[in-house]
Amino acid sequence: MKSVIYYPTLDGLQPISFYLHPGLWMIGTKEITDDRSVNNLSLIEWILRHLMYQGLEDFVFLGKKQVEQLSAQKNLYIYDFDVNISIKSSDELRTIELLNTLEDEDTLFYFGTVLSNTDFSKFIEYHQSHDKICTILVSKGIQYRVGLAKIDRNNKITAFMEKPYDTSMSSFTGIFILREGWKNHLQDFLLNSTIAKGKELGRSLVEEFIKFLISEREVKVHVKEGIDGADSWWINLSELETWVKLNPEVIIKNYEFLTK
Repeated sequence: MKSVIYYPTLDGLQPISFYLHPGLWMIGTKEITDDRSVNNLSLIEWILRHLMYQGLEDFVFLGKKQVEQLSAQKNLYIYDFDVNISIKSSDELRTIELLNTLEDEDTLFYFGTVLSNTDFSKFIEYHQSHDKICTILVSKGIQYRVGLAKIDRNNKITAFMEKPYDTSMSSFTGIFILREGWKNHLQDFLLNSTIAKGKELGRSLVEEFIKFLISEREVKVHVKEGIDGADSWWINLSELETWVKLNPEVIIKNYEFLTK
């Protein structure tokens, strides 16, 4: 199955992302001169190692022209491993339109600022067990980034929770699989959706396509599971604030299966 690592928008990582694609930002606890194969790797290397560990070996990097900066990692893996990596980029086409340049085949789409310990073999197996066009990967529970207040009719606060965690909800990870035949649905979306005809909406435009497929009753949901029974974990690094607060030890601990 082909894996498309897509970067629809880097707005939350500006101004640094103007100069260096976030796929090249380093995560680790060692100096760059140390053994990078252990734990001092770029974001795209962590992602590739994880997907390759799951047996995937056909990759596309998809995004604006700046995504071509990832060619160094592309060459690294082509030379050292039996994988196929290509880059598709454009300054004229939006991400949703760049999807239209891909082959119409079973494809895993991976949001390129997400790290996780997802067991992709189970995700793919579930997708292959049904006949819908799309399967999205969700994580159980939502950690709100703000405090939530309950207010009565007299504008008095009756309860307040600081950044509560809601176990009854699930969050979309930005990772999904499309079955062969999906481009027919994409064409319908691009031709008929008023949102698709509007201005660039970044990642949300891809999500609007998912919503379109939901309206077509073509989406199933898989709740993410960690590899080898590990607790499910993921992090979205699409905001500078998250990088500033990032603890590399957490990343390394959750990727122990890659660093042994």
